[in-house]
Amino acid sequence: MKNLKQIGLIALALVFLVSVISFADTARLGSSSYSFNATRSVYKTAAYTLTTSDSLVNFTASSANIVATLPSVSSALAGGTLKYKIVKKDATAYKIVVTPASGDTIGGESTRYILGDESFIVITAGPGKDWTVEYESPYIVEDHEAGTYTTGIGSGGLYSAKTASYTVTASDCGNIITATTGTLTFTLPATVANCKLTFINAVGGAGALKIDPNDADQIFGGCTLAASVVSIAGAAGDSITNTTGTAVKGDTVTLIGDGTDGWFIQGCQGIWADTN
Repeated sequence: MKNLKQIGLIALALVFLVSVISFADTARLGSSSYSFNATRSVYKTAAYTLTTSDSLVNFTASSANIVATLPSVSSALAGGTLKYKIVKKDATAYKIVVTPASGDTIGGESTRYILGDESFIVITAGPGKDWTVEYESPYIVEDHEAGTYTTGIGSGGLYSAKTASYTVTASDCGNIITATTGTLTFTLPATVANCKLTFINAVGGAGALKIDPNDADQIFGGCTLAASVVSIAGAAGDSITNTTGTAVKGDTVTLIGDGTDGWFIQGCQGIWADTN
């Protein structure tokens, strides 16, 4: 009888231990898993005010920025802690502008921007009058409130191969743009603060690659070579060119915009001449 009691106590202890482990795993998974009720999903293509019945909110911005307005934190908390996942479902340059109710904030800021295709933000109501940001796609690495593009190599940059001259837009910020044929010109947008762009000549001496700024913008800096330093004059509207004859396949230049005067050369390989 005594042995039966001991076996019973051991069994109860094992059940308790398994329950504790299961609870711990559930809590751990719950902190990093974002599950949302499919029956509370909505799809929007225009400005929309989220309701306390929504959960997963998908936006497609095909022709303009879209404003996603949150309910007040207090109204969300009145029905219990509320969580949203807000997703951008397109690859255009237009933004999803997530805006809190008057007097509220999102992660301590007045506005958050969702910029990349399939990028999203997960927010929870509270504490106080703030929406806590639980997760945000790493398409932007800083200054979310300003909506500026600050990604670069290693933080979400996309590779884009071009076979014809190309006009770069602000939505390309953070990307790697490669010339894969002939002699091409990549025309820069007006300088964008914190915008990083990398250009690669993938044909070498078979074709020149020209980087042409806005007429009012300048390019500053230079490339340090084995035996010389090629400096860029920084004259407004002047281009830089990886010229035919001196270019080597894989020559590259990375520029970063200051939003005021133009672009700074952050790094380069090869001979890039100052051209008009």
